[in-house]
Amino acid sequence: MAPPSPNNSVSSAHLVMFSPATVDQLVVVTSSSEKEGGAALLKFSASNGQLLSQVSRVHRGVCSAISLTGGGRHILTAGDNSIKVWDYSMTLDLNFQVFIGHSEDISRLLITPDGRRIISTAAAIFFWDFLSPPPLPSSPSLPHPSHNTSLLSVSPRIGPPVPTNYEPLKSHQFTPLPSAPLNNENKSVRIALRNVTNTTTGEVGEWRTREEGEGVRGGKCEGVSGEEEESEEGSDDSSEEDEGEEGNEELIIEHSSTDEVHIEVQSGSDQSNLSEPSRDQQAVAARSAPVAERHYRPHPPRSSLATHLYVAPPNQVGVERRAVLGMSGRGRGNVVWQPTTGLFAYSSGCIVVVEDLSNSQQTHLTGHSEEISTLVVRGDGNALASSSHAHDSTPCEIRIWKLPANKCSKVLKFHSHAVTSMAFSRDDRFLLSLGDYHDNSLAVWSTYDYSLGVATSLSLPAHHLLWDPHTAYEFVSVGAGMSLCFWILEEGTGTHTLKVHEAEIPSDLVQGKEKSEVDFTAACYGQNNRLFIGSSIGVVSMWDTSQNQCVMFWKTIPNEIGAMWFSGGKLSVGSVSGSLALWSLGAEEGGRGREKVAPALSVSQETQLQLGSGIFSLSFDQDMKLGVAGCASGCVWYINWSEGTKVKLVCGHAQEVVGVATCSDGELLATACRDGSVRCGT
Repeated sequence: MAPPSPNNSVSSAHLVMFSPATVDQLVVVTSSSEKEGGAALLKFSASNGQLLSQVSRVHRGVCSAISLTGGGRHILTAGDNSIKVWDYSMTLDLNFQVFIGHSEDISRLLITPDGRRIISTAAAIFFWDFLSPPPLPSSPSLPHPSHNTSLLSVSPRIGPPVPTNYEPLKSHQFTPLPSAPLNNENKSVRIALRNVTNTTTGEVGEWRTREEGEGVRGGKCEGVSGEEEESEEGSDDSSEEDEGEEGNEELIIEHSSTDEVHIEVQSGSDQSNLSEPSRDQQAVAARSAPVAERHYRPHPPRSSLATHLYVAPPNQVGVERRAVLGMSGRGRGNVVWQPTTGLFAYSSGCIVVVEDLSNSQQTHLTGHSEEISTLVVRGDGNALASSSHAHDSTPCEIRIWKLPANKCSKVLKFHSHAVTSMAFSRDDRFLLSLGDYHDNSLAVWSTYDYSLGVATSLSLPAHHLLWDPHTAYEFVSVGAGMSLCFWILEEGTGTHTLKVHEAEIPSDLVQGKEKSEVDFTAACYGQNNRLFIGSSIGVVSMWDTSQNQCVMFWKTIPNEIGAMWFSGGKLSVGSVSGSLALWSLGAEEGGRGREKVAPALSVSQETQLQLGSGIFSLSFDQDMKLGVAGCASGCVWYINWSEGTKVKLVCGHAQEVVGVATCSDGELLATACRDGSVRCGT
């Protein structure tokens, strides 16, 4: 039987396996639930049953499979649609590495007798090359951490990016950019990542550790206080019967514990704790709003919250909300849709609407007191994050909702004004949140307990960020002045570190403008280490993420790109003018070797739709046949690329509603908007 879990309940054994005879141990994985902190990994003496070690939170949910390497040097566990490879002795700073790829729960893990292949089974069968270093000659039969830590490296890159000389713009539909071969002097990216000697110059092509409070371009973080604040906890007096009620069991988390935050600081830099940005200091530091429409801007406030508020108990409520018409046109990325689960949600004012598309039945998630800026759903579909901006005494909040219980479980407070973009990692272990231009803050939250892992500040406003779907620890941010930052999150024992590389931007991408006049506004990942980035002048560029180099670009529209989505070998591009185009990416052009960046593609536009207003949210299925698009007019469109059709799913007003009328039988509702439109519906 396993020892008591932290909540004083007994966890049951879920998986057991004996280690090799030379180690003489029994490995046990418990079946603890997410509420109990996730599954735990225990090691017992096989001879007397004594507990030797315990590792909690092996996976957030249930661990579905376990396996040991023949030499007893590594433990393999499966859970949360991912595979973890653990150092058996658990003596390293980082004892595991995460591998993602499965979209379903993994049922079995097998290791070939020679120890060179791993087989994992789910909806599909995956074959993995196991690149573990050979055991040390001094102790070939005992589990011992090798000094060669290549297995635990978080970076899959070939080498550090090197500056590239680009030829002048060529006059044809798309423009592949020639690349230089890798510099032979830069053979090991791992050495470059771990032995940083120059963290202040910010030279192009250099991976460097983000210093505390340092901007990407060498600027200092403005408005950052080193003082700690006490965290607040909401009341937790809800019962199990109230699991589906809204607003119960809220845990408010503010950035207070600087023990969780670790940013490597080199000699010559100031060492101080990074804490919540001070609003007073932010007010002093005047920042101009970005020109790009992709950046979130709250609706101008016209009122304040009441000083006294009475909330009636459920059995005394006289008026109950039945339906919400329209979505927030000011939101950015505030429409989410999961084709596999059928989850469809969007924000309308300070309410999150979860709607069943089969019967139009709505569920309203309430708790925000200000307008919601953006939404993001966790990959497993069991959690939804929403953010609202600050106003008067109301702080900026990120609320975590449990689905399908539709209950708020956590309230996170860190950003000083508003959040313009959020993203869950592919393995659902981290949540990214990006502050707006008032503080340019970037925060990484651990989804185990939603504690703040690490935070920093950018020198220029960023508009969009997203995780690389092919790796577990890398993400990208794009923003003003064509800023493009490739990030690596390194995880240690109770610490997290951010490393950043700011890519070199080809002069051809500015299309005759100054670099400061052009913004990168949207991004999406493709296949084979490809990243697509849209700009404020309608140019889409393709980047090779193995070397952080631009491969090609082409002109799509004459104005700003508001949203992009890649799937099924096709790219959907939405503009601020309301045009939605579908581009087909054909065969690769050129026979470049593996030592160079990925080759260019042939691109052609298949079809185009006009949605009438700016497009800032896109979501499609894996085949790029069906999807949804959210517009600035407050409408959500259902897109069928196979038929080239569009249907309104949600209809709202872009401006203020000045009149409402109902018919005598109450079956029809008419609304008049300040823009001159009148709408009638049932």
